[in-house]
This record gives sequence, C-alpha cells and structure tokens, in this order.
Amino acid sequence: MITLEIIFPMLIVVLMIFGAYYATKWIAKKQNSFSSGKIIKVIERVMLSKDAFIAIVKVDTKIYLMSISSGKTELLTELPPEIIDNYKTTGPSTDFMSILKSFMNKHDDVPKGRDKKDE
Repeated sequence: MITLEIIFPMLIVVLMIFGAYYATKWIAKKQNSFSSGKIIKVIERVMLSKDAFIAIVKVDTKIYLMSISSGKTELLTELPPEIIDNYKTTGPSTDFMSILKSFMNKHDDVPKGRDKKDE
C-alpha cells in the first residue's frame, strides 16, 4: 500500500510532463500556422527591444531579413538560401526529448553509492 502511495504521485508527475510537452508542441504548431501563410513564412523572429523585432521571412523562394517595430516595417536585405540550409544542418538540437535523453544519460554515468549524509 505504501508503494502505491509513492508510485501514484510519481506517475501523475510524469504524465503532467508529457502532457505539457505535447501541449506546447501543439500550441507552437498553431502559432506558426497563424504567423505564416501558404507563400509567406516567418522562419525566425528575435525581440530586440519592447516593440522592435528582427525577422527572417521567406516569400516563395526568396529569403529576407526585416526589421519590425511599432508602426514601421523595413526590408533590410535579401539573404542567400544557403544560410537557411546551413542552419538546418548545423543548428543546435533543442528538441525536448533529445534534451531529456541527454539529461538522463548524464545521470546514468554517476556512480551509485552512499550519500555523505549516511556516513
């Protein structure tokens, strides 16, 4: 009975983590569909200040660097397509599952032993 009292809350926490992962993944997909159309896609947007952004926008096959602020949008330059190709192949992996797996693997390497509190 005691093990059930321990396992049940742990199971709830694990389910909440996976639920949060899939919920944020779904929200990100919905947000991307609102900020992009069939021809125009916002590839990346970075906040520079409270009301100023810099964005990489793909229109059909062309890629542009734009500055966006309250009441003003400017085309800064056209970027070569190689930039996006390089980012896709060499970009850092920020997938939640890969981060979780690497975190779990780091803790598997730690030798099991007594805590200093037990000595």
